[in-house]
Amino acid sequence: SDWFYGKYTAPFDLAIICLGFGGWLISVLWNENYGENCDNSGSTFRNALKQVFGNCMVFCLGLEQACFEGAMYSFIFMWTPAIRQQSEDAPLGKIFSTFMLCSMLGSQLFSLLVQNNVSEDTILLATLFTAMLSLSLGPIDDYFGTQYMYYGFLLFEVCVGLYFPSMGTLKSKNVPDENRSTIYNIFRVPLNAIVLVVLLNDFSIHFTWVLCVMLLAVATCSQAVLVRLQNSSPISRRHSSL
Repeated sequence: SDWFYGKYTAPFDLAIICLGFGGWLISVLWNENYGENCDNSGSTFRNALKQVFGNCMVFCLGLEQACFEGAMYSFIFMWTPAIRQQSEDAPLGKIFSTFMLCSMLGSQLFSLLVQNNVSEDTILLATLFTAMLSLSLGPIDDYFGTQYMYYGFLLFEVCVGLYFPSMGTLKSKNVPDENRSTIYNIFRVPLNAIVLVVLLNDFSIHFTWVLCVMLLAVATCSQAVLVRLQNSSPISRRHSSL
C-alpha cells in the first residue's frame, strides 16, 4: 500500500508527533489511578439500570442524549454529501470552519444565558427545539427546491455549542454519583445503536434528515417532560417562592 505524507495530510502528520509527545509526557509525569476495587460489578450494573429506569429525570436525560447525539453524529456523516448535492465545488474547508465558529458561539451564548439567570432546563429545551427546526431545512429544501440548508446547519452547530454545557450541568445535578460512570455507559448504548442503524443501512440524505428531525422531536418532548417535573418538584417550588 502507498504511504501519503505532506500537502493535505500535513496536519495529520503533525498530529502524530504531538500525540506521541503527549503520550510520552503522560507516561512520565502521571501516576496511574487504579480506582477502588469493586468485586461485585454485576450488582453495580443492576443498580445503575434501576436508577435509569426508575428515575424519570435520569431516563429523560439518557433519552435526550441518545437522540440528540445520534442526530449530531448522523449530521457529521451527512453534511458533506448534502452540501455537494447542492454545489459540487463548495469550499468544504471554509464551511467546516464556520461550523466550528458557530459551535464556539453557542458555548459563549450558554455562559451569557446562565449569567442572566436562565435555567439550564430552559436552555436545553430551547436548544433541542431549535435544533429540530434547523435540520428540518434539509427536507424542506428537497421539497421546495430552496437552498436554506446551509443556514440550518450553522444554526444546528450553535445548538451543539449550547447542548453540551447544558446537558453536562443537568447530568451532574440529576445522575447519582455512586453509579455515574455506569449510567453514562448505559446512555451510550442507544446512542451507538442509532449511529450504527444510520450507517449500516445506507439511508438517503433526505431520509437521514427526516430521521434526525424525528430524533430531535423525541428529545424535545423528553426535555419538556423533564422541565415539567423540575417545576413541580418541592425543591423547585421552594426556590421559586424565595
